[in-house]
Amino acid sequence: MTTNFAEVYNFVLRGNRALPLTAVVEAVFHGTLRYFRERHELAKKHIADNHNTPYCSRAMEYMAKKIEKANKHTVKLIGNQERRYEVQLPTDGFGSTNEVKTHEVKIGTEFYPTCECTCNKPKFLHLPCSHVLVACDQIELDAISFVSPYYLKEAVLKHGQVR
Repeated sequence: MTTNFAEVYNFVLRGNRALPLTAVVEAVFHGTLRYFRERHELAKKHIADNHNTPYCSRAMEYMAKKIEKANKHTVKLIGNQERRYEVQLPTDGFGSTNEVKTHEVKIGTEFYPTCECTCNKPKFLHLPCSHVLVACDQIELDAISFVSPYYLKEAVLKHGQVR
């Protein structure tokens, strides 16, 4: 499932570009309806099959990959008042310019849960990056709170409906 409408319309238009304009518009309309019907059915199936996960399958797959990646990071606390962490990424050990990559992560309070990272993935994707996940693990905070409500199964079901 994708939410990128450019991808949807490119998929719908495949094979229809040589048709007259009215046929192209009709193909786009019917193809878009078919896409949202299929997306709605997939969301309903995912909700029925996965009662214990609050998020859609794509968000859960993303989180699983990032958790696996986070296990390879090294983290150290650098803030005494704020919850700021320096996360070092493993290097490949190849070449003469083998430098250690680091990211700075800032985690908000329990009352106002926010996360910031110098990689900016949490800001752009509305999903925590592996650096945030490893920092949350240090303070035993559930990083799922940083996943946008957009990725909730019910939101996917609601926005995937065709009326």
